[in-house]
Amino acid sequence: MDYRTQVIPIAGLLATIACAGYQVAQLNAQSAFPAGFDVAAATLVEVRDAGGQAVLRGQFGTANGGRERHAALGPAGADTRVMGEAELEPREIEVSIRNAAPRATYTVVIDGREIGTLTTNRHGRGELDVDAGTFAAASGGRCS
Repeated sequence: MDYRTQVIPIAGLLATIACAGYQVAQLNAQSAFPAGFDVAAATLVEVRDAGGQAVLRGQFGTANGGRERHAALGPAGADTRVMGEAELEPREIEVSIRNAAPRATYTVVIDGREIGTLTTNRHGRGELDVDAGTFAAASGGRCS
């Protein structure tokens, strides 16, 4: 067996492991609505760093066609490069950030209630997707 015939299977195995790791990270970023969370009444969304300081902040606008509400997330701290957006629907919350610290964990808070956490990748991008469907099976409380 020559060198090339050994490299190809190893490269394929490494690609498979990398893809599986990415999928696990995406599933880790999914959470469920906390008990008693009222989507229709939500107004303020914040993304906080590990020290609890707000890095991003935004206000949800009025409903788009009675369903979706959006918030542009602007800098709330010293780092003015960090940006993001949040989308609130009756059954789902999506938050995405960019230009944040690489490989850092942030907490998403809506109206003072912790919704979940997200971890940025090496480029400083991160997403949190919270589905109300999984909430029905959850016991409530803190989600991450």
